[in-house]
Amino acid sequence: MYKIIIQVEGVTKDGADVAVGEVITLGDHKSFLALINEGKGYAVNEAGDPVDPVLASSGAEAPGTAEDDVELTKKALDDQYKLEELKAEAKLAEVDFPYDVKKGVLIDMIMAQGKAAALLK
Repeated sequence: MYKIIIQVEGVTKDGADVAVGEVITLGDHKSFLALINEGKGYAVNEAGDPVDPVLASSGAEAPGTAEDDVELTKKALDDQYKLEELKAEAKLAEVDFPYDVKKGVLIDMIMAQGKAAALLK
């Protein structure tokens, strides 16, 4: 589970508005990263103290292992993008890759260069 404190109005969970400052728990890694990347919240630990979202999703603050999260992130990128879309977004995120790269290799390069969070929707 991923804990996040909401920073802006207009966030909903399960059809209900979430108050600014409220800590919510998300089971979905993609939603967790999306809220952080959109500036709508930040990761917190069990005590409600801010933590680095990379640590929070690496297994240090959440159940599972870092390997599980890497695989989930890779799957999310694969599911969200076709190859040409992924290339365009990766280029915008300043990922270095060859022009003839295959999708799986590109996803690995995105992960290795630490740009996955910028590409998750």
